[in-house]
Amino acid sequence: MRIGGRRALAAALLAGAAIVTPAVTPVAAPVPPAVLAAVAARPAEPPTVSEPPTVSVDELVAAIEDVPDDASYGTRDDRGNTMDTAKIIANPDGGYLAVYHHPARTHLATSADLRTWRHRVVLDPQGVDPTIVRTRDGGFLLGVEHKADAGNHVRLAYYRDVAALLAARPAQVFNAPRTLSPCNEGTPNIYSADLGSDLARSTIVVGFHYQAPGGSGGGRCGYDRQAVGTLTGFRTWKATKRTGYDGSVVAAAKASGVPVNANIGDRDVLTDADGNQWPFELIEAGGTNSSHQNWRIFLYDSEERRLHRLAPRTRNGSKGVANPTFTLLTGPSGRRELVVAMWIHGPGAAPGEAGQLIYRTPLGG
Repeated sequence: MRIGGRRALAAALLAGAAIVTPAVTPVAAPVPPAVLAAVAARPAEPPTVSEPPTVSVDELVAAIEDVPDDASYGTRDDRGNTMDTAKIIANPDGGYLAVYHHPARTHLATSADLRTWRHRVVLDPQGVDPTIVRTRDGGFLLGVEHKADAGNHVRLAYYRDVAALLAARPAQVFNAPRTLSPCNEGTPNIYSADLGSDLARSTIVVGFHYQAPGGSGGGRCGYDRQAVGTLTGFRTWKATKRTGYDGSVVAAAKASGVPVNANIGDRDVLTDADGNQWPFELIEAGGTNSSHQNWRIFLYDSEERRLHRLAPRTRNGSKGVANPTFTLLTGPSGRRELVVAMWIHGPGAAPGEAGQLIYRTPLGG
């Protein structure tokens, strides 16, 4: 679906309707009945395409797991800034845009070849884990985890066009109140952005994590868990916990032999250069917070209602990947490519591979 449409689907996500899991053959190992039950119990999922996709689960799994030899490890912009937790989209003026943070500021860079990145501007001096989508009116919606002394929160900023984005000149900014955690909420992704005739009539659906009580220490600020928020009229915010989603990630991880005992954090929905949204989602989860080499990522197929554990194969065999993003773009050669970005934690990194990994793979036609 196109970013900006399908209010009914966004409403279904928030309503928490039950999901019936069809009997299908999984891509990897068979999923036990307990996992299917956990998935069926989860809330309704983010908006998806109404027509059959032309990208299959098999294609996506192969494209994400088979990291090509020319992948960029420890990626930096032309100023030497590490491009942490990068999200890459098409630039309507030609080339590509990337938002990322370094060290705790959100930056914007442009590229013509998806390899060399020219730093353009700081978009948020206190923003981390950014995401960005194009809106149907030609604008952009930026989401960040905004760092504050009283605790982090989700911040959204709307830019009317590329010129406004390059000038770091948002038309409007919204700071979401923390309503699910006394500690932190953040790592946003944008599921849909229906702007209506103007922002005052907009409906925006955002995924994010909240820091739940408990965890290994049993305190008020424990593990990250999943939530969804709706911003109406760019002024009214309502957030809901996604406990069903958390449960299905835990169950799928356990079934694959790699239990999740820590955070369930960042996620991203597959979009293409035109802002169309595809029924696939990446999500990270931690085996333990004390050992980042145990972090892993999963692919969720919202049509088949299945989670698939992914094991990207890097050049030297790194472990512990996180903060995954992916986008379908027209590559520099003119072919359709899947552009993937993920963070390789230092403790799990093979020599020469720590930091931001960015790679692309031809996909489909």
